[in-house]
Amino acid sequence: MFANIDKLDEVRKRLDAISPSFCMAKWLQSSIHLMTGHTRSCCLPKPHKIDLEELKTNPSALHNTEINKQSRKQMKCGERPKECQTCWSFEDLPGNHYSDRHYRGVEDWTLPFYEKVEKLNWKENINPTYMEVSFSSTCNFKCMYCSPSLSSSWMKEIKSYGPIKLSPPSFHQDLRFIGQESFEEDQNPYLDAFWEWWPSLSKELMYFRISGGEPLLSETTFKVLEWLKENPRKQLQMSINSNMGVSEKRISRFIELLKSLYTEKKIKSYLLHTSLDTWGPQSEYIRTGLNLKDFNRNLDRYLEEMPESSLAFMCTFNCLSLINFEEFLEYIMSLR
Repeated sequence: MFANIDKLDEVRKRLDAISPSFCMAKWLQSSIHLMTGHTRSCCLPKPHKIDLEELKTNPSALHNTEINKQSRKQMKCGERPKECQTCWSFEDLPGNHYSDRHYRGVEDWTLPFYEKVEKLNWKENINPTYMEVSFSSTCNFKCMYCSPSLSSSWMKEIKSYGPIKLSPPSFHQDLRFIGQESFEEDQNPYLDAFWEWWPSLSKELMYFRISGGEPLLSETTFKVLEWLKENPRKQLQMSINSNMGVSEKRISRFIELLKSLYTEKKIKSYLLHTSLDTWGPQSEYIRTGLNLKDFNRNLDRYLEEMPESSLAFMCTFNCLSLINFEEFLEYIMSLR
């Protein structure tokens, strides 16, 4: 990410020449929660519901929703979509400030496509070059900062005992009232649309990141890896978020498929994103379901059997992270 950061000033001029509110992410970046049927054009706008009627004739409406198209129209006309207020807030500060609109503009998945996107009518469909997708909310963890829409373990607790009553309201509410209940993988019209779109989409994708839930508990994750064995996408840079707390059987299946894709050059590269917030008992308390011993074993196996792959740690730093955080950093250094 941000490999061409030295081109920020050049890209800002290029964006503003098209329109003072133009952003490549609105066309080329997609973040989709298929289990609930929500999408957004980058990580900053609030996700919006995908219209099932649109999908009947256009499976790419998982990304090319009417809502996204209206925002594209605004950007083509120099107007600021309200959903992108985070960027406008940065840009309106006194002085010289860059927003995510500029940083997305220097990515290798946007830089080659300015002319293509500029020529497109705002009504036209486009395949994104960067996508993050969640297939399922199935998860064996119940991290304190997560939510029922992203963790079946949290959902089970909320359904059993009711929402956690906090003021102001938290993520842990009755999801029937906010449209975040999840579809099962075998009965999900959004997932059906994804598979209809995938053969075309995968030809143009440069970055594909699978999130969750816990992706290694989703059969769709393995179905994608198996599909790529038969249909190589040599331009594709893949990554998966995993808590690495699943069974040894699933870890074996995952590594076997990944090793095949990587050694046979069916994909360009692979990156594993995993998560810890500190070390010791506090880490297991924060991430309910975590067993550090199992995590360490699974991660060691991944690194030993996939030495050419990359590894990244995500950390949701909180007050409990302060305890043993130095030990956590020492652990990461030992892996390096």
